[in-house]
Amino acid sequence: MTRLAAGACVCALGIHIGAAAQQAANDADRIPSAVLQDAEEPLLKPQRIGPVYVELNMETADRRKPVVPIASTAPSRQVARGIVDARAEWPLRPDLSARLSGRAGLSRTRDGATSRDEQFDLREAAVQWRASDRDVIEAGRIHVRSGAALGYNPTDYFKSRSAVDYSTRDPEVQRNNRLGTVMVAAQRIDAQSAVMLALAPKLANPKGLADEQPTERLRLADTNGEDRLLLKAAFDKPSLWSPELLAFKDSQGWRFGTNLTQGIGQQTTLFVEYSGGRSPSLMQQALRSGVALGDLPPSALAMGRARPGESWQHDVAIGTTWTGSSRLSLSAQLNYHQAGFDSAEWQRWLAAGASGPQGAGLAWYVRSYANAMQEPLSQRSLFLRAQWDQLGFRDLNASAFLNRSLDDQSWLFQMALEYRLSPASRLRGMFLATGGDADSLYGSDPVRRAFLLSFTHFL
Repeated sequence: MTRLAAGACVCALGIHIGAAAQQAANDADRIPSAVLQDAEEPLLKPQRIGPVYVELNMETADRRKPVVPIASTAPSRQVARGIVDARAEWPLRPDLSARLSGRAGLSRTRDGATSRDEQFDLREAAVQWRASDRDVIEAGRIHVRSGAALGYNPTDYFKSRSAVDYSTRDPEVQRNNRLGTVMVAAQRIDAQSAVMLALAPKLANPKGLADEQPTERLRLADTNGEDRLLLKAAFDKPSLWSPELLAFKDSQGWRFGTNLTQGIGQQTTLFVEYSGGRSPSLMQQALRSGVALGDLPPSALAMGRARPGESWQHDVAIGTTWTGSSRLSLSAQLNYHQAGFDSAEWQRWLAAGASGPQGAGLAWYVRSYANAMQEPLSQRSLFLRAQWDQLGFRDLNASAFLNRSLDDQSWLFQMALEYRLSPASRLRGMFLATGGDADSLYGSDPVRRAFLLSFTHFL
């Protein structure tokens, strides 16, 4: 269990302060002009649709002594990373195209001991066929995102175990920069509606979280460890909140969701996102998964008996975004995740962690599972975000967000400044802090403060 605790803590203690550059679709102003040139290319030659860049970053984190002990006793952690990130698209013929997206990285970590890690992630590799003016069919590894909200997306059903950037807790970066799922997807697009059906088959048996390294680089055990189906219909009806309806099925059964967005004037957007379905609580999911995968002994299931078994679980995100004429954007969002820890489960988590090394390993395994599934531990939370491009002058951009648990009032704060050194180079600094009572969600986070400095050069 000691080795398991160490493996689980590595997942739980990732210093999530954004390192990856924002995607081109989110902020085209930051992409060098050379990337956006539309020069004629010969057929079958890659036509770049996103940035290709090299990044070097250094990260350091100061630790607190959490109420639930962790495996490492080092007071700080340092990580150095080198990353190459690329996206490309090939037109194979007028109605057929292919796209590829991936990143490779090398990191060196000092955390009491020194370790070295190599990483290659194939985010997307897909072929798209335009069968008609209205019908599109795709096959391969595809990045499917759903959800109108920002800090937490209840209807983003393919996010589980897809993370590739372990240097950030920014939910927007995590959502845009992750592994796709191998699937076949068909879509029909009309003037005011769109319907999509996606089938993702099981291609590998799921692996335990205690495995330090994936046995295969494609990570099919993470993205295609079970059969999944998604049916989505969207309607462009501004007077009716532009509704989107979703039905999703996996090993837990059916879940149903909706996204609603409504503009108010030219600067404000309201959004509501909902998902509901029968499932166990998050703690019970973690324990059952750990036992089934051989990470945990059957006796671990006793920790999750504070709540009944499967029941209908509601997930809701409600918020608004205001965008000013000075490139300032402000967002606020309230989240409710019924499957998250209630007070009884939180007390059981603390009691298990205080029972000894084996119990502490079990407690951190549950939090590692939540991180891997990208699900919040709190039932109620408030998310605030600010983005200000060209702050003061053109070459400086700033962003910040606050994630506050309304269950225990603990908080996580992150801010970043990015300066454009030249049309192709960026310098970025980031700061993260957590706070709260020792027995709260973020007050028990081993990371007290973290800093990151990165240099990015677009090719």
